[in-house]
Amino acid sequence: MYRLSLFLLLLLPAFAHGARWGEPEIAGLVTDPAMDEISGMAASRTHPGDFWVINDSGNSAELQLMDGSGQHRGSVAAGVANIDWEDLASFELDGKPYLLIADTGDNGGLRRDLVLHVLEEPSDLATPAKLAWSLRFRWPDGPRDCEAVAVDPKRGEVLLLSKNACRPNCSACPCAPPATTKWWPS
Repeated sequence: MYRLSLFLLLLLPAFAHGARWGEPEIAGLVTDPAMDEISGMAASRTHPGDFWVINDSGNSAELQLMDGSGQHRGSVAAGVANIDWEDLASFELDGKPYLLIADTGDNGGLRRDLVLHVLEEPSDLATPAKLAWSLRFRWPDGPRDCEAVAVDPKRGEVLLLSKNACRPNCSACPCAPPATTKWWPS
C-alpha cells in the first residue's frame, strides 16, 4: 500500500502539468459604447451562452447583455440607482435565476451606506429587470472599497472582497431578503 501511495504521489506533478490552461486567446472585442466601462460580468442563466455586464459609476443603471465574442445583444433597465456599481454575480435560489449588483464602490473611503441589489434575471429584453430585494449595510469597522462579489448558493451567502489601507478582506453575509436576515447594523 505504501509503494502504491508513493507511486501515485510521484505522478501528481505530471497530472497537474497536463491540466494546465493554454494561452489566452482573444474571443472578440467589446466595441459598443453601451459597454464602455464594464466593471462586472456574470453568465446568464436565462440566455445560455450570453453574459450580463454592468458599467461603473457615472453610467446608466442598465444591465447589458453580450455574447461570448463581446457583441452587444441588448439592454434592460435595472430599476435601481448606479451610485458606484463594482461587480455582478449570477446565481440560482429555489430554482429561480437572480443577478446580484454590488453597489459597493468607495475609492475615497467616504461612503457610509452600501447596498447589494438582487434582481430577478430578465428573460425578456423588452421588460425592465424586477427588483427582488436589496440588502443595505455598513462595514462594521469603517469605510472600505469592495471590488468583487460572489454568491455561494449552497451556503446561502454573498462573499465580498474589499480592500482597505491594510490588506484585502473577504467578508460574508446572508443572501436572503432583509425580512429573514440581519447583517451589520446601519
